[in-house]
Amino acid sequence: MDAEMKLSSTQDRSDTLVRKSDIGAQMPPTLISKPTRIQAAGNKPKLIDEYIGRVNSGTAAVSVAHMRSPSGWQEPGQTPELEEYTVVLKGLLHVEYKDGSLDVRAGQAVITHGANGLSIPRRSPRARITSRCAIRLFRWKRCIVISRPGGVRFARIVYLVAGVVGLLEVVPLYFYESTLSRTQPPPITHPEFYYGFVGIALAWQVAFLVISRDPLRFRPLMPVTWIEKLLYPCAVGILYSAGRTRVEMVPATIIDLVWLALFIVAWMKTRGAE
Repeated sequence: MDAEMKLSSTQDRSDTLVRKSDIGAQMPPTLISKPTRIQAAGNKPKLIDEYIGRVNSGTAAVSVAHMRSPSGWQEPGQTPELEEYTVVLKGLLHVEYKDGSLDVRAGQAVITHGANGLSIPRRSPRARITSRCAIRLFRWKRCIVISRPGGVRFARIVYLVAGVVGLLEVVPLYFYESTLSRTQPPPITHPEFYYGFVGIALAWQVAFLVISRDPLRFRPLMPVTWIEKLLYPCAVGILYSAGRTRVEMVPATIIDLVWLALFIVAWMKTRGAE
C-alpha cells in the first residue's frame, strides 16, 4: 500500500492522522467525521476511538485508532495476525515479545511482526501512569506514560497524608457540637450550618484521597484544592482584623497555608509528566 502518513499534534486540538493515498481521481476521498468508541479488553477501562476500521468505516484492511489508558492498565497477551504499526505521541510504549522486550518513547514508532509472539506489558516503577499516547494501524496495543516518578510520588504522598489527617480532624467534629458550644461560647444556634460545614470539609478530605490515587489524572483539580486551603485563612484574617474572632484562631490557619504550599509544589512537580 503506497501511502504517506503524517502525524500532527497541538495543545488545543486532538491528535490527527492524515492519510494521503495515490488513488485515481475516479475515487473521491472519504471523510471520517468522527470516531467510534470501541470497548477495550484489560484489567481497567480505557478509551479506544476507532477512526478507520471495520466498525467505523467498514475498512477491513487497516485499522487506525487513538487509545487513552488509565493508570496501571494491562491486557492479555496476543499474537497479531498482521503487522502492527504504532506511533507513540506521548510517554512510553513497552513491548514484550518472545526473545525480549523494548521501550518505544514519544516521537518513535515500532513495527510488531506477527511472528514475534507479543506478550503483555510489565509494570515498571518509572512507567506506571497511562495516558493518550498512540495512533496506530491495524490493531491497538498498550501505552504507558513515562513520568517523573519523584514528582508523581511526592504528589501522591502529599494528598494521601492531607486526606488522612483531614479525616482525623473533621470526623470528630460530628460529635463535638455540645463540647464546642460549652468551651467556646456563644453556643451554636444554627446546627444546620455547623454540620453543613463539617460535611463539606469531609467531602474535601475524600477528594484529596481520590487525587492521591492518580495525581496525573486528577491534576486539573489540584488548583481547586488550593482554594479550599486558602479560604479559611483568608476568612480568619479578615474577621480578626475586624475584631470578630480571637487571636487563638490565627495560628490554626498556618496549617492550611502549609498544605497550600505543598499542594502547589505537588502541582509543579507533576507539570512535566501530565
